[in-house]
Amino acid sequence: MLSVKDPFLYHFETYTHEGRMVGLLKLITKTITLNLPAKPFIIDAGCSVGYSTLDLAEFFPSATVLGIDLSPEAAAYKHGHKFLEAFERSQDASKERILFARGDMFKLDGTIPQADIILMANNILYKLIHEEDIQTDQTTLEEFICSHLTSSVQKLNNGGYLILALGFNTLNWFIVFQKDSSSQISLVAENMNQESGVLSKAGLEAIAKRLSTELSEDHQSFLDIIPHAS
Repeated sequence: MLSVKDPFLYHFETYTHEGRMVGLLKLITKTITLNLPAKPFIIDAGCSVGYSTLDLAEFFPSATVLGIDLSPEAAAYKHGHKFLEAFERSQDASKERILFARGDMFKLDGTIPQADIILMANNILYKLIHEEDIQTDQTTLEEFICSHLTSSVQKLNNGGYLILALGFNTLNWFIVFQKDSSSQISLVAENMNQESGVLSKAGLEAIAKRLSTELSEDHQSFLDIIPHAS
């Protein structure tokens, strides 16, 4: 999980600050059209103090949004007065659509419904860019990213989107993967502006291909354990 020396400063400066995620979502939807069901289910994976969860519910007014976070600092702050004040300012109709659970965002289990959007904001991208313990060779980075995204792409409905985002102050970086009707993963949008490396367009397409292969292997493993009719 992401380690931050001052979690409260981190929560305040990133998308987890009130209203910040709406701006990012506007930027993404100017780039691509998100084709969603009438009442989508959205997971805010690594929701921190919960402001991004509120923003998702505001931006997608017909959606049910589940915020998940493992951090005790985030959980404590989420139930503090700042979050509750923001929650009270949200529309009454939104309150019934916003849920929270404590858990590991990288291990979404069977108790959580399939999702149409999974958002990972300021966690895996933050770690890739800022953490010193991540090795820099391409293969290691691909393995690291795929190991942290496999659970999420498995949890997506066909046609669903996995959004990775990183935002500090005026910085708004995003990567959008989509799971198609045949459970293949494709890169549909990004603004990382990297000419080479794992976060370049070619590197991200390689990650999408690798995730597709892992999904296919998981599906075949499941079929292998189904008893054949005699």
